[in-house]
Amino acid sequence: MAFAQVSSLDYADIRAALVEYLRRNTAFTDYDFEGSTLASVVDLLAYNTYYTAFNTTMAVNENFLSSASLRDNVVRIAKQLGYTAKSRTSATASIELKVDFRNLAAVDQRLVPRFLTLKKGNNFIASNPDARAETYQFATLEDAVSPVVNNICYISNKVDTRNLDITEGVYLTFTFVVDKTVPNQKFVIPTANIDTETIRVSVRENANSSTREIFEKVSNILDTTANDPVFFVQEIDDSRYEVIFGDGVLGKDLTDGQVIEVSYLTSSGETGNDIKNFVFSGEVYDENNARVISGISINVKSGSIGGDDIESDDLIKSNAPKFYSAQNRAVTLEDYKIITQRLYSAIADIIVYGGESEEPPEYGRVKIAIKPKYSDILSNSTKNSILSKLKKFTVASVTPVIVDPSVVDVLVVSKIFYNQTQTNLTSEQLRNLVIDNLTQYDESADLSKFGGVIRKSKVSTVVDSAQESITGNNTEFRLRKKLVPALNTKAQYLLCYVNPFAKFCDGTPTITSSKFRVSGYDNVDSYFENTEDGTIRIYTIDPITANKLVLIDDVGNVNYDEGKVIINQLQIISGSDADNNIFITAVPRNDDITAVREVYLNLRLQDSTFSIFKEVA
Repeated sequence: MAFAQVSSLDYADIRAALVEYLRRNTAFTDYDFEGSTLASVVDLLAYNTYYTAFNTTMAVNENFLSSASLRDNVVRIAKQLGYTAKSRTSATASIELKVDFRNLAAVDQRLVPRFLTLKKGNNFIASNPDARAETYQFATLEDAVSPVVNNICYISNKVDTRNLDITEGVYLTFTFVVDKTVPNQKFVIPTANIDTETIRVSVRENANSSTREIFEKVSNILDTTANDPVFFVQEIDDSRYEVIFGDGVLGKDLTDGQVIEVSYLTSSGETGNDIKNFVFSGEVYDENNARVISGISINVKSGSIGGDDIESDDLIKSNAPKFYSAQNRAVTLEDYKIITQRLYSAIADIIVYGGESEEPPEYGRVKIAIKPKYSDILSNSTKNSILSKLKKFTVASVTPVIVDPSVVDVLVVSKIFYNQTQTNLTSEQLRNLVIDNLTQYDESADLSKFGGVIRKSKVSTVVDSAQESITGNNTEFRLRKKLVPALNTKAQYLLCYVNPFAKFCDGTPTITSSKFRVSGYDNVDSYFENTEDGTIRIYTIDPITANKLVLIDDVGNVNYDEGKVIINQLQIISGSDADNNIFITAVPRNDDITAVREVYLNLRLQDSTFSIFKEVA
């Protein structure tokens, strides 16, 4: 009797194949397989075959990066390509921590210390500006020692600067004891949500020893010798992390009885971003180990940025093969892109281009434009950190340079018409449907990015398709850029929108701005606008007549064809928002908005205008 041919793994098809197989036996030729007890046996065999086939398929899928569904397997396969999945990343902020001894010096100069030490650990408490009940802790990972100069000490952990970098997270420590009687002893950090970049390891010879040897975290075995005090970190089951030490060939081997001290931060990830209010809660000591408790103040230089959640499975699947192709060296532009994404994970988009394409050309340079996930630009300290790590991968004749993206917000101004007899929805509900539809389109079409194109025809189609009662729309775009002024300083500003502007028409300006204040008119809300000849002027609104009053006739000009706004020497004393930014909006000439090189298009639906009108019969 021939074996049954399996052509489908569906339960019904498997059962039918089993019945057909049994019917070929003359003893079962006229047997009723539906109404007999043997039907239960056939069902059991079919179910067993079905589950076995399913489990086999799933097991095989878990052995390939593209088809694996369990994170543990995705991480394991990526590891075989030399790729280590990124952990959560803690946000960092920059502050000035000032200790003032001038009052103490007035009493007795001899009481003023020469040096101060900020002890490592959780030194600052902060709250989320959007939810005050949420508190965050910020830490320094190493002791910071700074001198007292002219009775003032700025405690810093940065070279040639007063700034102190602090990192979000709860500072924890864990201790292991090396036991050579345990075969294949593992050192697994028991805490979840840690930032592996904050792991610090020191080793003592025994529990009674006070001498610590510092071990350094490395990511590859190149240039690692048998006596180097190094350690590796890898993700294991359930997103936990294991610390791995050398074996005496690649890295220094540990001996029995040694005590391993591991410190690290548990991170809040992306929710730790944009924190700007800090309260000091740490410990400062002088050179005599006396604690300093007065005269301490904080000045925030930049709020927390760079926090990100653990690398997703989809990103690992995408990044691991690319990182493998780069082979730990940056030669092509794609290599620089992949390695930079590996070094800094909180990236919304990145573009890399050669300096020879600049005007004028900059040969021997690679320009890297990064749009962070949770801000417009990277801080200087973050840029320097990325560049210092990137140097290990670059060739000698090429210099990488990180440039700020030129973010152009694209605002939608849409008049939407609908037939009220075809819907029970209110105007506000229709408006929300349109915004939801455009949001989905933005995410699916990946509009907000470097080199993006936002087309008016497609946006109009998406608006019309939001609800069947919508009969049409009149949609336009506005381009907006953020001007960050140098407060109380005369400065010149150049804003490049890349797209050409519509010209002044029928008394209507095409360049407008949010309110600000300038020197000479300190108590007056002022605005920019263009005139017919392309001049930028400053005006205010008369509080009585509501008419425009020109304050300064000429503060700059507009290049309509190149899409540029130039503001000449101007002393601005305050901006529009809490960060003193000024937003300048332009009417584009073309229906489609494009971006080149470091220009990043950002579709800002939350700041767009959607007006709903009932269609007149």
